[in-house]
Amino acid sequence: MGNRDFSDNIEEFYYQVYGLTLRSNQPLPGLKFIDNKLSQVEINLTTKEGFEMSHLAEDIAGSYNFSLKTRVTTEGKNYQLCFCGGGEAAIFDIAASGKKISVTWINTTLEEVTALLVGSVMGCALRLQGIPCLHASVIAVDNRAIAIIGAKGAGKSTTAGALAQRGQPILSEEIAAFSFVEEDFIVQPGYPRLRLWTPSINYLGLSLENLKRIFSVGDKRYVELTSEKSASAWRFQDKPLPLAAIYILHNRQSELATPYIESIPTELGLMHLMAHRYPKFLTVEQDYVAREFAFLSSLAARIPIKKVYRPDNFIKLPEVCDVILNDARATISNFVTI
Repeated sequence: MGNRDFSDNIEEFYYQVYGLTLRSNQPLPGLKFIDNKLSQVEINLTTKEGFEMSHLAEDIAGSYNFSLKTRVTTEGKNYQLCFCGGGEAAIFDIAASGKKISVTWINTTLEEVTALLVGSVMGCALRLQGIPCLHASVIAVDNRAIAIIGAKGAGKSTTAGALAQRGQPILSEEIAAFSFVEEDFIVQPGYPRLRLWTPSINYLGLSLENLKRIFSVGDKRYVELTSEKSASAWRFQDKPLPLAAIYILHNRQSELATPYIESIPTELGLMHLMAHRYPKFLTVEQDYVAREFAFLSSLAARIPIKKVYRPDNFIKLPEVCDVILNDARATISNFVTI
């Protein structure tokens, strides 16, 4: 099944997420094994045995909360992300290099720990490794990528889900991790799952009974994606693609009858990109912030950034998808002819 190295009687499992190869001492649910053993992130997972959590007793017993702490240990500086509450806890210690993550948990499951890992925890690791990231849903259109960004609750995943149901593959559901290769801004694949809230699932006509909850609390569920190219819907794009455009979901407007798209100036586009860096809660060194700003400035100057204006009505979502796809294909056509 997985990739295993028994040299020290320790099983090893290899995965690739956001362009980074992960080596884990336990299998990570929902991710696919790969053969590449040149890992860029080491992940060590342990349960509560041998781990002292008394200092988190109040946080664990209280309501669900999140905290980030910077610590200095014998191995150097690291960042500790704590997800606690309801008698549960998952603690992630991330090395300052972003190349090592130690995970310990109590009263939760490896599935839930993995859900946290591939979200904000990997976002921290990416950013610490100097990889620019945006909080975005990324869709494949005609062998190019389009990124959809917006405020929390704007409907990024719902829009991505509606596009996936039409047959547009999902490249990444939460994090757009970038590299710059041969004059192209390349977006790396995430993992083959889409996270949706119940209202979105109901609107898209999916069965709640067939979809696994992400966390024991909360109402988000996974929609599994397939890499089979013959599939008519819910496909996963497992290869990186060059970015063609970025679409910003503007606040829904009750008085608006039909959706439309407008291009925005480069300077305003850059402001939006800076506002949607991921994860924003992580404080990094000033030299990295400067490099990140330079990268996003170049991206804003070369990639079209557009606002999507939408009616405040689920029924109009197919029209929203239409205007995004039509605009994206026109933009991609311009790339090809230039």
